[in-house]
Amino acid sequence: MHHVIRHMGSARRTSTSELDRAGTRLLGSFYRGAHAAGAEPPPDGTQHVVIVNESSAPPGTHWMCLYREPSATHPLGEQLLYDSFARLPSTQWQPRLQGTETTETDAEQAPTYDSGAKTEYCGQACLAWACVAKGYGWNVARLV
Repeated sequence: MHHVIRHMGSARRTSTSELDRAGTRLLGSFYRGAHAAGAEPPPDGTQHVVIVNESSAPPGTHWMCLYREPSATHPLGEQLLYDSFARLPSTQWQPRLQGTETTETDAEQAPTYDSGAKTEYCGQACLAWACVAKGYGWNVARLV
């Protein structure tokens, strides 16, 4: 995995095509692509992940990941949201995802470095989390 991810977006934002190339290579059909907010495919009753941007307009602002897994109460797929900033959907931020279960509220990524420059490895963090979700399932992925 390190070999695939280390060449991505190291000094700039990670593009959709970079995420799709690495996601397909790392996760196969478990990965359903990187999409603008609201443009991701709907849950279809299969276990998979999609990477979504918090913005619906290009070039995007921040990548997050949704893990979908069918359950008795949600046969098309319950969703688990991973945001490396550990934010919770609200009426002000990502209202379309309100009510979606989220991972732990400890951030893996600060919005900025000590220098004030924006951190830009959210896409890579999403791929790493998706690997955890694929390898260990819902109950482990939600603890990240």
